[in-house]
Amino acid sequence: MLAALEGHESLHDLTIIIQSDLLIGNLMMNEEKNNPSWPSFIIDLDQAIRENRENPSGAPSKTGTRAFIAIGAFYSEDHTFMYDLESFFWVLIWICIHYTGPEQAQETTDFEFWNYKNTTKLAKIKQGMVVHKGDFIKEISQNFIPYY
Repeated sequence: MLAALEGHESLHDLTIIIQSDLLIGNLMMNEEKNNPSWPSFIIDLDQAIRENRENPSGAPSKTGTRAFIAIGAFYSEDHTFMYDLESFFWVLIWICIHYTGPEQAQETTDFEFWNYKNTTKLAKIKQGMVVHKGDFIKEISQNFIPYY
């Protein structure tokens, strides 16, 4: 995950592009020990946008997998680099809840509805999960897989 974050930072610093559609399937990990390419990288830049653009990108304001979308994006705020970082956070949460180890996904969890919930309601659910440190710690303690 750290290498993916570094790649994201590099993409932004070199091109001033924000990926804007981060999800598990767009984060690739190179697991071949003898392959000298990047240890991880981001794919699927079709929703990427240039930061500080003068005109709207033309893309819908709420694209992507709902579970990984930044809270502010649910309120149609302009997408920022920080929203991509928040998406990394939600991806990490999802992994720690849904995967019992490397490449070992659980069948279902109580968080599956995140992909189907009304966006305004999901934004409030996510806010409620992270606003108070004690509530957040309780939530992850109850739901994170022991592997993590």
